[in-house]
Amino acid sequence: MSDIIAKLRDISFDDLHPNERLKVDSDYLRGTLMESMADRATGAVSENDTQLTKFHGFYQQDDRDLRSERRHQKLEPLYSFMVRLRLPGGLVTPAQWMTLDDVARRYANSTLRITTRQTFQYHGVFKENLRPHLKAVNEAMIDTIAACGDVNRNVICTANPHRSKAHREVYELAHSISTHLLPRTRAYHEIFLGEERVAGAPRNRNRSTRVTTCHASSRWPSPFPRKRCRPLRP
Repeated sequence: MSDIIAKLRDISFDDLHPNERLKVDSDYLRGTLMESMADRATGAVSENDTQLTKFHGFYQQDDRDLRSERRHQKLEPLYSFMVRLRLPGGLVTPAQWMTLDDVARRYANSTLRITTRQTFQYHGVFKENLRPHLKAVNEAMIDTIAACGDVNRNVICTANPHRSKAHREVYELAHSISTHLLPRTRAYHEIFLGEERVAGAPRNRNRSTRVTTCHASSRWPSPFPRKRCRPLRP
């Protein structure tokens, strides 16, 4: 792994894939998402932001059945978003399930789909509903960070940590892996949850970012004791 990283460091910025250059220039996955979210003239986000949203757990779609009709009406496509949860181990409590079901009815198309990666995803989330949708999910101690795109997405393991000590250890390991692979940025919390950016934080490629360190499973259901997440500021 260290050899691979060393080789990547020797690659010229201009030789990177356009998506990799986009990430480097995105101010740690912020891009122009604040501006895209504030633009009420369209139900879409900017072209570059459509790539960045994947690292926040959702991506842009449109209703294909209505494309022709809306084009004849000189309207833009009916844009919406698919939102996927980061749920290592695929376990939710009954209370969390009730919240997820309510979110589907209030902010999506009333469906909640089980995926092959032990998680759930929503469809038909309009741009104006993205923030309340993500905030409601966050209040249930679940998030969507890095659930799409060229990342690990969800981490799969046995969904029953109570079955044996080994099952519990694997369940805990899944959360450790998921936490370790999270993007080291607070962009998600600032753009979609209303967290204020650290005053005076530099915005170039070399700046330090604020990250969160916590016990691997602190955001997910478990009968075992957990430590609370603790933000570290640069």
